[in-house]
Amino acid sequence: MRGGVLCGLVLVLVTGCAPTSDDGRDPGTPDTGFPPAQAWALGDDEVTEAEYLDAIGKFISCVRDAGYSTSDLVLSPIDGLTMLYDIPPSGDPDAWNKKVEECNLTHVSHIEPAYVETHDQVMEPALRTATAECLRGKGFNPGGNERNVKEFVEATDKTGNATTDCVTTTMRDVFPHVPGFLKIRW
Repeated sequence: MRGGVLCGLVLVLVTGCAPTSDDGRDPGTPDTGFPPAQAWALGDDEVTEAEYLDAIGKFISCVRDAGYSTSDLVLSPIDGLTMLYDIPPSGDPDAWNKKVEECNLTHVSHIEPAYVETHDQVMEPALRTATAECLRGKGFNPGGNERNVKEFVEATDKTGNATTDCVTTTMRDVFPHVPGFLKIRW
């Protein structure tokens, strides 16, 4: 599904008559420390691509069901794992912010980093080249074998500042049609 278009998900909620705790869990369910709506993917300490895409689909549906539009999903050239999208602000800014944050906290806030940080991040070759050139222009000397942000950070300033700056500035030149909200992890 990486190269395809995420067409949509249908979510059917089935509720029973069993009592729940204040956080929505059934009283007999152990507290995993994860939001109840994300525990399904996080409980086994491994988030698969299918689970991540399902969570992103639920997040996008949550935002759209609230009346806000989103752009199409695009696979991040920065890590080859993260789905990027835009959610243009509309209406009351506070209401928009609150709903987007609620959807994020409910559906993806823990799942996305767990997925991305435990899988092999590989930057698109054109972005790798542009990032290396940018870093050289800042006085750093990357080794030439870096495949992801973490390796660029380790080969340069160790803080990530120069690498993050180079990735974000070269990204717009190399991939101008990628949604504006970039996520950079290492």
